[in-house]
Amino acid sequence: MIVQTKEGLCKKCYSCIRGCPVKAIKVQNDQAFVLKENCISCGNCIKLCTQDAKEVKSGLSIYKITQNYKNKIALLAPSFVSYYSDVHPLQVVSALRKLGFDYVYETAYGAELVAECYRDFLNRAINEKDERTYISSPCPAIVNLICKYFPEFIPNLVNVVSPMVAMGRFLKERVKDAHITFIGPCVAKKSEIEENFDNVCIDNVWTFKELDNFFMEFNIDPKRKNFSDFDGYFPRVGRSFALSGGLLKTASIGTDILETDIIVVDGKDEVLSFFEALKTGKIKPRFVDMLFCKGCIDGPIMQNKGNLHERVQKVVNYVKNYYFQSLGEEYSFPVIGLKREFSKKDRLIFIEPKEEDIKKVLDEMKVYNGGENLNCGACGYENCYEKAKAVVTGLAEIEMCLPYLLNKMSVNNLALLEDYQVIQKELYKDKDFGFILGKTHKMREIWDQIEKVAPTSTTVLLRGESGTGKEMLAILIHQKSNRKNKPMITVNCTTLNENLLESELFGHVKGAFTGATDHKKGLFEAANNGTIFLDEIGDMPINLQTKLLRVLQNGEIRAIGSTEVKKVDVRVIAATNRNLEELIREGKFREDLYYRLNVFTINLPPLRERKDDIPYFLHHLIENASKKIGKKIKSVEKEVIRYLKAYHWPGNIRELANVVERAVILAQGEELKLKDFPIYIQNTTPELEFIPVNKSLWDLREEHLQQFEKNIIKRYLKQSMGNVKKAAELAGIPRPTFHNLMKKHNIKREDIFRH
Repeated sequence: MIVQTKEGLCKKCYSCIRGCPVKAIKVQNDQAFVLKENCISCGNCIKLCTQDAKEVKSGLSIYKITQNYKNKIALLAPSFVSYYSDVHPLQVVSALRKLGFDYVYETAYGAELVAECYRDFLNRAINEKDERTYISSPCPAIVNLICKYFPEFIPNLVNVVSPMVAMGRFLKERVKDAHITFIGPCVAKKSEIEENFDNVCIDNVWTFKELDNFFMEFNIDPKRKNFSDFDGYFPRVGRSFALSGGLLKTASIGTDILETDIIVVDGKDEVLSFFEALKTGKIKPRFVDMLFCKGCIDGPIMQNKGNLHERVQKVVNYVKNYYFQSLGEEYSFPVIGLKREFSKKDRLIFIEPKEEDIKKVLDEMKVYNGGENLNCGACGYENCYEKAKAVVTGLAEIEMCLPYLLNKMSVNNLALLEDYQVIQKELYKDKDFGFILGKTHKMREIWDQIEKVAPTSTTVLLRGESGTGKEMLAILIHQKSNRKNKPMITVNCTTLNENLLESELFGHVKGAFTGATDHKKGLFEAANNGTIFLDEIGDMPINLQTKLLRVLQNGEIRAIGSTEVKKVDVRVIAATNRNLEELIREGKFREDLYYRLNVFTINLPPLRERKDDIPYFLHHLIENASKKIGKKIKSVEKEVIRYLKAYHWPGNIRELANVVERAVILAQGEELKLKDFPIYIQNTTPELEFIPVNKSLWDLREEHLQQFEKNIIKRYLKQSMGNVKKAAELAGIPRPTFHNLMKKHNIKREDIFRH
């Protein structure tokens, strides 16, 4: 499975269904899973998923590569210059060598080999007066699409390998025992090396994102590296292969907008419409340079790397600035050649559902209207009829339908709200959320701010990193307000899609849209005279921000489909971990809403800036964890707090709570010991809180040096993937000395990667 769903992160936005060109998605238990057999590995779902719920199958780890293979080769796709746009190309080469690769080549050389094949192929087809429409084959997503969904066009594919495979064949003949890792922006390249055709010659594929992760893990910053040349032949115009039409440019095949014999087709929608036109005979070009993305620089891993025009410019500059370099090996073809064959690929084909079964689903969805296909677009399907077919075949769930959900919610909403108010009073009456504020001076200042703002109706904006306790602080403000006996309703702005969130917040009237069979009260109206907490406000859709602004300005709401404006008295508390100022500059957050929210802002500092509160938190968290797990913890080992203070806590209080709960589970007695905590906390170097009277400066210095020595030996081992010889070289000491230090500190290679 090339693309997988991270269960639990999928938030029912159905963007992946909306964007999947072949609808290779099955929704089960609210999670959208990729159908392996039907997927073409285009990566469109990765581009569109805002919840980071789709992940790409990982390639081989750098540990396995460096430990098991002799001549390790990195093969860089031409688009790397637009991904690493703030780094010189030759610094990226240097970083790859530092990571452990023996050779670094450009795939663009393979592009030049392939381009020559295309030039010869087209000349031969013209001379033989071949009338067939030929389609380029470097893009594996296009190959997958044709072989699975348009098998009638398999004979139209030019039987030439991609530049990646061409370069693999070239290198395998020249470098003995070569192990080749291709690195690029394309998800489908991972499926290409799994195809059953001869001499793929590529052993591993990484995306640029995977490479980034390895750079980060081994603390390699390409910006800080010296220049290092590529190995082998320096390509010229082959570097333009990353652009739309790059194949034609590399092969010196001209195009003309007034000629339709040789054309470029790129992008999902253009590709699909081209095949429909080709099937009906409406168009008949001689050759099509076809890419599923707008060039490789638009691949699924290239998002957030500047706009498409900026990426194009980076590649253009690279081609021009390095155009005349021609060092290294001679330009030559692999002996085994560059041909390949294509064949039909199996996929799941679903039996066409019966019309009466489709009608039953449409009736239940409340959208069937005498055969007319209605559509609100929320489920991701083109229309309600197609959605109903997917429900019958088991690919979709009826709960994906927005009108169906709204109708269902409107029935239960009022009853749930009444129950909620009763439960809320019971839940919070004995709770003390004040512990979240701690005892430090900075937090006492925040306590004073809460005491002053809580009794008012002023809008409060809570800002801070994830895990700093913003929601608990919102509850505390509500508890201390004059509205404490009225409802406090929490809304997470990331968990609902835009249409559903608008209906939830503001309500709708009967007939407002397909499926709105009753009036529904929104949460602002339901929270009247109380508090509404808008968590993750920075992720609220821009269209809804306008409606929220009206509430804050005038206390007015208007349900979807209604002309009636209602007055509400609701105290708004909002929270975010995003940089709202940056979002404003990017056009993703309204500036006027920002100023309305920013009336009274409380900035919660991260735990690393308030470490003196850790003992105070520890007391409460141990008490809570002990009750939850059913253990009795009476004390904490003296060293624990020093080590907890030495850790940097990227997950803040939430991470501390998880670590404490884990320690309580592992504790063997009534005392929490340092060994009960994760290894990364045990490996920190704590500061001395006081100087023992019975220890001299030299004694303390020796203790700290021993701990530092132990930690640095572990780091060298980890950086060398457990290879003692390489670790000793990194440390600049003989191998026997390094081995003795491992024995001295009782360090074993296998323990390094366990945590």
